[in-house]
Amino acid sequence: MLVSRILLLLTLFVMNSCRGREYLEEQPAFRNYSGTGILAFSSGREGVHGRRMILVDPESGAAYDLDPALKKDSIAGGVSFGAFRFLSSGEWAIVEKESPRRPLEPGLYLKASGTYQKETRLILTSQPGSPAEERILFEAGPDERIGAVAGNGHGLGAFCLIKNQNISFYTIGRNGPPVRVGELSGYYVFDLAISRTGTVAARISPIERQDEKLSPADIWISEAFGPASSPGILLKLRALDSPGFLTGRGFEGVKDLAFSPDGQTLAVLLSQEDDCRMVDEGGNLGCRKNIRLIYSKSPNGRQLTKLRTTQADRLDWIDLSDR
Repeated sequence: MLVSRILLLLTLFVMNSCRGREYLEEQPAFRNYSGTGILAFSSGREGVHGRRMILVDPESGAAYDLDPALKKDSIAGGVSFGAFRFLSSGEWAIVEKESPRRPLEPGLYLKASGTYQKETRLILTSQPGSPAEERILFEAGPDERIGAVAGNGHGLGAFCLIKNQNISFYTIGRNGPPVRVGELSGYYVFDLAISRTGTVAARISPIERQDEKLSPADIWISEAFGPASSPGILLKLRALDSPGFLTGRGFEGVKDLAFSPDGQTLAVLLSQEDDCRMVDEGGNLGCRKNIRLIYSKSPNGRQLTKLRTTQADRLDWIDLSDR
């Protein structure tokens, strides 16, 4: 009897610890909803091609499956939903539609131009689905290149300028000139986000790695925000032991980030301690990811979701209130 119980406990431990890839469970179908909502993008169910979009209520954390609602309102090249169009060319692009009740502000859409890792021009371009517009906003100097860029629907953009391992962050409007908002060295910059108030957040990861440790991606912020009393590293996530198939505290950290429409809250899609496991012999990791909210005026954030999925990889925050 004792041996049977021990074997049962071991079996339960292995089943819980050796997780493999986890796909998002079915969520309630979307109903009527008004207010701002966080869109979480996930890969399709196992064996099913395509993407899934989940709408998360930023107050309650309740998640709704948008797939049924989107299928009812298909358009050429994508789908329409409320005040937005979702255009897909391998990756969803979200475009806000014009409304007489709330006219659109001039947006700012940016891209870096040049050969790979030698991008030297910052290009103002049109939003997806609109007539093409392109003009140069900024050109990098000698030995410089443009890294990650970001724009928003309120006429503000951000980009980083890289020289050796030194990174300078800038904001820019439709007619320039760029304004430097901070510097960083010793990190890679993967993504940028900019709020409507001009706060810049960057997803970063340290260049130097510790042996047998997993260094999580963190956030650089351009001003005092949440737990950061000054510009700099926001979350200060620690490198921990790399995970194996059954155990390991190390985690990958921040996967994506998005500001709320009013710019006062930052939503972060991330894995945390004990969320990651090795999923194959090649050393690839599967990390459970959830949404955490960071408030500009409070040092205390809030865990918003408890989704058991390793496949979520992108966030957007949109306003679905009555237009």
